[in-house]
Amino acid sequence: MSEKQQSVTVHYGNQRIRMSVDLNETLGSFIEDLVQKAGIHEKKIKLFYAGKRLKDNNTSLSKFGLKNHSKILCIKPQKKHLPEQETGEKTAQAEEQNPAYSRILGEIQAIDNYINKDLTPIYNTYVHESFDDKQKKTKQKLMAYELLLQQLLKLDGVDVMGSEKLRMNRKALVAKIQKMLDHVDEISKKHSI
Repeated sequence: MSEKQQSVTVHYGNQRIRMSVDLNETLGSFIEDLVQKAGIHEKKIKLFYAGKRLKDNNTSLSKFGLKNHSKILCIKPQKKHLPEQETGEKTAQAEEQNPAYSRILGEIQAIDNYINKDLTPIYNTYVHESFDDKQKKTKQKLMAYELLLQQLLKLDGVDVMGSEKLRMNRKALVAKIQKMLDHVDEISKKHSI
């Protein structure tokens, strides 16, 4: 491989897509290649690397800090649902008695429990402990970001089957995770990490 020709792995849902890239190519060009190679049918996708969202399509991949064997997280944005009129048949009580509803609610609650029990201590360690050891704090930041982004990805894969209650539960959890990610980012900027 030439100096600028590298290999990256893109995590999209349950897929792991290995791609050969030229680090001088733009993000926009990379996204076009990714969409074609992975068969992604979404018009817009979000890419994250090292805890940061890759936004500017005109910037070269090397400017984002990508290097050989980098791992990139790819998620599709949440679809905005227009409010649907409820029919008389589909009441909230009947919906909640549906076994699929209970299973989906259980998935959302399991993610929330995991965040509260396992990720919040990691998050709190990064946010509240001393910033004397920059290398250690950088590792903590990347771990917190990666684990939180994984949970966002899991939530993205939860199909709420048109249920407004489930959608609101998922939306609240997405907002909670996003708030934690934003706070980690603020702290990182404050301490130049």
